[in-house]
Amino acid sequence: MLTYIKQLIKKPKETGTICASSPLLINSVLKNVNFSKDQFIIELWAWDWCFTKEIIKNMSANSQLIIFEINESYKKELEKIIGNDQRVKLIFDSAENMEKYCEWKQPNVIVSTVPLTMLDNKIVKNILLEVKKNLQIWWLFLQIQYSLIAKKLIETHLGEIKLWFELLNIPPSFIYIYEKPAE
Repeated sequence: MLTYIKQLIKKPKETGTICASSPLLINSVLKNVNFSKDQFIIELWAWDWCFTKEIIKNMSANSQLIIFEINESYKKELEKIIGNDQRVKLIFDSAENMEKYCEWKQPNVIVSTVPLTMLDNKIVKNILLEVKKNLQIWWLFLQIQYSLIAKKLIETHLGEIKLWFELLNIPPSFIYIYEKPAE
């Protein structure tokens, strides 16, 4: 927890919380992903690497994961978690530049812990535009937030979302779920 507090003090807009996500929150988010199918998954803001570990552990042999993180101080830990896994690519850049790294592929799952309410509104809008622009015909967007403040902004860019509340996390968290079925 001390690491998170230090990072929160040094770079509050890049950290967003005081401790790692609880296993219950991780499960509540990732239960929405069908890991039995090959997926192209993007993780935005892998700062606590708890989601990263579970995604890698559960994704199929032919799935791919691109991780976007902006805080270089997490590089060593993330590289240790990834190891030599060829399914995973680590990018130290803003989620605003997602399209640049997708190599003409479109993800069908995006898992995001970006602290939307702590960032400049223009950055948030750019990230949400990238999310919408880069997802396939069928796709799933999962966003973790500690309040409902970003709900209207997400719905403005993506459409109606479902909410799930996970009380057993510090702090308790909302999971915003946007699923676009195949047309």
